Amino acid sequence: MMSILRSEGFNVMPAETASDALRILKNSKVDLILSDIQMPVMDGIVFYEKVQEDPKLRYIPFVFVTSMDSDSHRLRGKELGVDDYLTKPIDRDVLLASIRGRLKRAVSIEASRAAEIEELKKEVLKSLSDEVKIPVNIIRNISTILLDKAIAVSREELTDLLRTIKAGGDRLQRGLNDFIMSLQIESGVIRQQYESEKSQNDLSAVINEVSSLSASFAKPKKVQIVFNPPKKSPLVVASRKLLEQLLDRLFYSAVALSNPSARVEVSAEAGDRQAILAVKVSGTGISKADLPRVFDKFHPIRLPQEGEYPIGLSLYNAKRLAEINKCDLSCMSQPGVGTTFTVLIPQ
Repeated sequence: MMSILRSEGFNVMPAETASDALRILKNSKVDLILSDIQMPVMDGIVFYEKVQEDPKLRYIPFVFVTSMDSDSHRLRGKELGVDDYLTKPIDRDVLLASIRGRLKRAVSIEASRAAEIEELKKEVLKSLSDEVKIPVNIIRNISTILLDKAIAVSREELTDLLRTIKAGGDRLQRGLNDFIMSLQIESGVIRQQYESEKSQNDLSAVINEVSSLSASFAKPKKVQIVFNPPKKSPLVVASRKLLEQLLDRLFYSAVALSNPSARVEVSAEAGDRQAILAVKVSGTGISKADLPRVFDKFHPIRLPQEGEYPIGLSLYNAKRLAEINKCDLSCMSQPGVGTTFTVLIPQ
């Protein structure tokens, strides 16, 4: 096989064991892996799993080469996700066709990934720009006023200015927290947290806790978050921390979509197998064009003006947190009337 491949211009790096192969992969750029299945100490199956555990290696095309021609081994290879399965003795043309096909496919995938990453960079920069621009301008403008010695500021005016600076800082912090949360979700960290923390929780207790903490961002808009607890609170299965973060983002989004001095009404009730939590608010609502994309990562429901709340990544993160907690999150909205978020939570 090495002779065939080298005669065709390929650079082949042989390894006598899977451990040797892992050392080569650590120190060299490799475009494709050919591996036997039956090997001492570490067999090909375990070797493949080791490769898949490394984010830097998992995209390398992997081909099993083996004398084992049973259906069970072929099925095992397909279940693992290997790119091809060649049985010895291997025909020269079949070997070369498989390798060239896998390499061509890998180049296509890499180009697609590069394009996706480039598009993601543009979306991230635009999103961060929209999230950061208004609070930063608020902080800079007020700081300029305070530093201008020619401007006399009363104690009451100073207090108002400082409150505005704090609101801008809080808004900026929320945007950054949501950005970090989205990265943690995509990296799998949040899913691991769910698996280690999931337990039974009193839903009313969680809602009361989050409602109390939400007053900080609801107060400047004079919005009340009102929860009418059921007679018997549902017990739900979730990570309490992640459920709190989910509700925090829903309450924040509801406040952002509400009219000034409005009420955000929260309700909860037990169902057959799922508890039903609803967050309802009267306000501008969401347009019919935007509603299908309300949970998309970088789709702006609307660009916030001065004094308004940017939703940013809050609803995207809420949707992903719901999925991780095995919940179903949906949104209904009528322009000019209001919006309702509904969460079905496993009991």
